Amino acid sequence: MHRTQQVRRKILLAALGTPLLLRAGGVFSATGCQTATTSLLGAAYKPGAPARTTYLADPAEPGAPLRMTGLITAADSCRRLREASIEVWQADSTGRYDDDTAKLRGTFVATLLGRYTFDTVVPGHAGDAARTIHFRITSKGYETHVTQCFFAGDERERADTRVKPDLIVTLADAGDESRPGLLLGGFDIALTPELPVTAAMAASWAPFAGAYDLWLDQKLVVAVVDKQLHWTLSRPENPGEPVSGVLYPRSEGLFFCPEYNYTVGFVKDDQGKVIHALIRNSQIARKTA
Repeated sequence: MHRTQQVRRKILLAALGTPLLLRAGGVFSATGCQTATTSLLGAAYKPGAPARTTYLADPAEPGAPLRMTGLITAADSCRRLREASIEVWQADSTGRYDDDTAKLRGTFVATLLGRYTFDTVVPGHAGDAARTIHFRITSKGYETHVTQCFFAGDERERADTRVKPDLIVTLADAGDESRPGLLLGGFDIALTPELPVTAAMAASWAPFAGAYDLWLDQKLVVAVVDKQLHWTLSRPENPGEPVSGVLYPRSEGLFFCPEYNYTVGFVKDDQGKVIHALIRNSQIARKTA
C-alpha cells in the first residue's frame, strides 16, 4: 500500500493521576486494597429488584441454605462504603432463573459499616455454566460495579470463562445451631471511584459521539449527555442482554463498559478524526456517522 494511503491509528492513553491500575477483568489498587474485579451483567439481570433486608430466598426455598456476607469498600482507599445499593440475583437450586417474578432477586443496602448479609440457597448449574450469584452495586461517586461470585470445588469452573480466582468463594459450616446445615460464604466487593469529569473534559468527547458498525446488523450509538458518555445498541449481543448504559472514562480516549465488562477505545487518524472504536482490545467498530 502506498505511504500516502496508509492511516496511522492511535489510541490516546493518558495517566489518570490516581493510584488505580488497569488489568484484565478489573482494576486493582496500588495501595494494596481489595481488588475491584468485574464481570458481565448477563441476560438474567432484570432491573427493579425489590428491596430486601435479610432473605433473598424464602426460608422454604428448596436447596442447601446459604448465608452470604461481605464488605463493600473503595478500591483506591480501602474505605468502607456505607449504604451502597446491592442488587443480587441467582438461579434456584435446579439452575433455573425466574424471569417472571422477583424470586431470588433483591436489592440490599450496605450498613453504616459497609457490610451486607443475606440468606439464600446454593444456586444450581444453569446449563453448562458454573454455579454463581450475581451482584450489581451502585454508590455515589463510584462506577456501577457488576460482578459475581463462584464456589470452590465446582467442576464446571474450568470451562466457564467468567470465572476468575478473585471471584471464587469457599463455603464453610456457619455453626448456627438454629439452622443445621447452614453454609457461610464471604465475598468482599471493592468499587472503582469515578474519574471527576469537568465540562472541558466532556466537551472533548464530542468527536466520539456518533454511530458505529459492529457485526452483522448491529450498531452502536454513542452520545455525550450531562457530562457522561452514553451508549446504545440497536440490538443486544444475545437475547435479554443490556442495550444501553454509560461508558466510564479510564484515560484519554479509553472507557469502561460495566454491563459487558470490556474497554472501549476511540481511535483517531493523523488528522485527529475519530475513525473507529476498538472494543475488547480486538474488535473494530467503524464509525459511520
